Amino acid sequence: MSCSRLPIDEDDIPLIFEDIHRGRSIVPPHDVNRPTLVRWDLRLPLSLENCVVFESKEAERHVNECWDVMAGLPRENVSPEDVWGEEEEEGSYSVEGMDFVSIFSRGRFFS
Repeated sequence: MSCSRLPIDEDDIPLIFEDIHRGRSIVPPHDVNRPTLVRWDLRLPLSLENCVVFESKEAERHVNECWDVMAGLPRENVSPEDVWGEEEEEGSYSVEGMDFVSIFSRGRFFS
């Protein structure tokens, strides 16, 4: 019997929430009372680069619109950008086109 491990651990949660997302939801107005970490693109595996912060109701909307409950699979024809469009504010956690690799490599969050 094998044990399945997540690609992130509990030490990564503060990194994702506080350092990468600065304690804010990716969706304006960015307030979070009940922060929820969700895969941005449900078609891709969980990773630091594919994990975003939503307010809990936003997370529920994201999953409901990107996940096919009947099939138990991500919707192939629905991308996160289709769900959220241009709602994200330019320059502050605009997810559409966000390049986590370039954020990390520029040292924006790490010195």
